[in-house]
Amino acid sequence: MISFNKKLSTKFTFLVNNSQTFDIFRRKPCLLCSAITYSRSTFCELCRNDLEWNKLCCYRCAYPLHREFYDTDDSSLLCGECLISEPPFTHSIIPFPYSFPINRIIQGIKYKKERFWIKPFSHLFIEYLYTYQSNTPLPELLVAVPMHQKKLRQRGFNQAELLSNSMSKRLKIPTKTGALVKHKESINQASLGKEQRLKNLKGCFSIHDSACVEGKHIALVDDVMTTKATSELCSQLLIDAGAARVDIWSLARTTKNKSA
Repeated sequence: MISFNKKLSTKFTFLVNNSQTFDIFRRKPCLLCSAITYSRSTFCELCRNDLEWNKLCCYRCAYPLHREFYDTDDSSLLCGECLISEPPFTHSIIPFPYSFPINRIIQGIKYKKERFWIKPFSHLFIEYLYTYQSNTPLPELLVAVPMHQKKLRQRGFNQAELLSNSMSKRLKIPTKTGALVKHKESINQASLGKEQRLKNLKGCFSIHDSACVEGKHIALVDDVMTTKATSELCSQLLIDAGAARVDIWSLARTTKNKSA
């Protein structure tokens, strides 16, 4: 008599040797157009190619640059704002401009609780990282931009933290929750300029665990970079706490006439 375990073993061997069977399990509808795809990111090849990748951008803040003004693919280019006022962070890795459909997706995550986008976008971020940022040293620690407890209770999750955790699993880089905290509530910043945002955020953030960031190369993870106000404030706090270097990892970067 064949034991139950033997049956399982035989069935598993058949599945392993039958790639078509595994293809059935890997088949998924594309999240953008519903076409069948086998991609881990759950975006079909056509949709992935149609996405507006942030290929030519400022080295410091990833602001999208216009190719007609830069006849080069030099990865060390800086935008005018970063040339005039150097931010405390070293480098930004942001794969997309904040435009359709990326802006709608991020709004869906934040305001409609569409957390299913997090895992696919962590795959796209890592694809961008290895394709266009392969010479950039990887950080030793990921730290998500925190939310105030009141807003966290209302939303139910911090999208930056979910993104950081997802990237952490795939890149095998630890993420530290609670290293940076937001202890003071701020008003919604969507309609504010940089100076107003800086004033609004003043005194909102603090370092909770300086020992874990001391001497570390850190990536500060967020969903969108708009005016750099949050990134600059949090980066400076991490550096003041002893971080050796701070980079910014985000999904999207706004342009001058768009807000997050």
